[in-house]
Amino acid sequence: MSKDIFIGLKISENGLIIIAISIISIILLPSLYIIFDNSFKSSAQTSTIETIEMVKDLYTSINLVDEVNLPFKVVYSNNNYTIYSNNKKYTPSKSVKVDVNGKMPTSGSVTIKTDGTAEVNKLKFGLYKCSQKKEVKPVCTNK
Repeated sequence: MSKDIFIGLKISENGLIIIAISIISIILLPSLYIIFDNSFKSSAQTSTIETIEMVKDLYTSINLVDEVNLPFKVVYSNNNYTIYSNNKKYTPSKSVKVDVNGKMPTSGSVTIKTDGTAEVNKLKFGLYKCSQKKEVKPVCTNK
């Protein structure tokens, strides 16, 4: 009879451990989601800032070879980009390459306006789309 009591006690200890782990998981999962979401959002903001710098470098590099006018716009699609100078599609006369340190957006655009400021329109990095018009930092959302 003592074996039966011991087995029953062992099963209830395991059940309590499972319940305790479940309760801890329920408490921690929302916090972990927020941490990961903020991390991915921060990564998208950093990639957006790097993309703005890449577009500025591209504008400077092209101006060393050809003359391009503002607004200077780079439209991204499927890890490629198309350049527009003064709202007309532009093809460089010589091969101009700019190193991309971070991730390249899969869609969206960056425009250097005539006043020299950059405007970002829905650059997509993973689940996030980032825009920047008058804000100091890009605003990224996963909608």
